[in-house]
Amino acid sequence: MEEKYGSRERMLIALENRQSNYVPCSFMIFSALAEKCKDQFEFIEKQLELGLDAKVELPELPFRFHPEVKVKEWKEKSKSGCLLHKEYQTPSGKLTSVVQKTEDWPYGNSVPLFDDYLVPRSKKYLIEKKEDLEPLRYLFSEPTAGDISFFREKASKLKRFAANKDLLVSGGWRCFGSEKGIDKDGGTMGADALMWLCGVEKVLLLAMDEPETIKELLRIISEWNMKRMEVYLEEGIDLLIKRAWYESTDLWSPSLYHKLYILCLKKR
Repeated sequence: MEEKYGSRERMLIALENRQSNYVPCSFMIFSALAEKCKDQFEFIEKQLELGLDAKVELPELPFRFHPEVKVKEWKEKSKSGCLLHKEYQTPSGKLTSVVQKTEDWPYGNSVPLFDDYLVPRSKKYLIEKKEDLEPLRYLFSEPTAGDISFFREKASKLKRFAANKDLLVSGGWRCFGSEKGIDKDGGTMGADALMWLCGVEKVLLLAMDEPETIKELLRIISEWNMKRMEVYLEEGIDLLIKRAWYESTDLWSPSLYHKLYILCLKKR
């Protein structure tokens, strides 16, 4: 007799690379449907109607800068079109970025801190040298007690919903709908942030010429990231998703990977 499993158990079995009654189908990204739903609850119900093994994603913790950070944005005309400038004024100095605004730019006249749109359009990245790291620390503040309390309240409702529907609970990947802020791309992260802060070419050159600079930058990101991950894990989630598209050996040689990433990954 064929053994049957609930959706949550079936998803956990698949994550453990074991065999269940059938392979679950669960989308990591389903924007076409999500954009038509008023909230995550409706989004999940629609997926269940399609026979999918939906997961319940906990909300993302707010992204905050140090209270002394001041942000200034402006635009300028150039021969190539419109350039968007963003300046972060911190107690340790200024950080600036410049982006070429294109027809498909989704953020109006604003520039996010993290986003794939930055990579092909940036004329100046936020981090260019070792001296930029001290000001950067002020952009990576840990969640406040109020942030965590608000997160716990929203997470509690979602977890009850997941338990009633027998669904897997995940955290760390993204937020839903209007919760997403201009200064972040959803998800806990590591080397993905390097590409947005420095650009691909600069990161790889620094990794070879100034490895200590990249190590310190990764340490800043990782310490901030782990404090956020701890909050998710304290909720007893089934799955923590971490962005790692730009941590693969498609970009990094085995020697650089071992030199730069192994220590951070072991700490996590």
